[in-house]
Amino acid sequence: MRKDTKIIIGVVAGVALLCACICISGFVALSASGFLVLDAMVMDDPAEVRQLATSLIDYDLPPGYREIGAMDMGFIKMILLDPDDSITPTDARPTISFIALTNVEMSEEEIQQQLQFSSTQSRQRVEMQRVSEQRVTLRDQDVVLSTYEGTDENGKVMREVVSSLFVGKKGLMMFTITGPEAAWNQAEVDAFIASLR
Repeated sequence: MRKDTKIIIGVVAGVALLCACICISGFVALSASGFLVLDAMVMDDPAEVRQLATSLIDYDLPPGYREIGAMDMGFIKMILLDPDDSITPTDARPTISFIALTNVEMSEEEIQQQLQFSSTQSRQRVEMQRVSEQRVTLRDQDVVLSTYEGTDENGKVMREVVSSLFVGKKGLMMFTITGPEAAWNQAEVDAFIASLR
């Protein structure tokens, strides 16, 4: 093999090795920064979650419930309320979640269509179908509550209440209440919904 061919092969191999090192280090850096960004968006401190939740809407926490987590992605915020599993098994009562949209440059109709599409896709995976619809007044607004029922992958009958969009303290929002039908306490659900202000 000629000397200049060896030099070219050596240079190409060196460049390839350098590119591989850059790609690997870039992947590691992006993965690490991705986890850091995700970690910065997710909240699990109850005091922080409560503070974010009450900046979006006021409510009376149902007895035995706690604010267990939140995600703040800037334009979209999510809050999760769940039974305290030291008092009640978490799968024995419904889970409550809020989604708030702030500074979103979409019309209310476009947002509603996107959310309906997403929740329809989710319900199709657990074979849930709408069984009723109810109109309530929340924060002086007409809000539609759609109730869905179906079975999950374990054959357990589930129920879900999904609100239409309404205006919260910082923009449009909605909520869902999801849990096993056997443990559903409609009076407790109604009391929570009535407490939203």
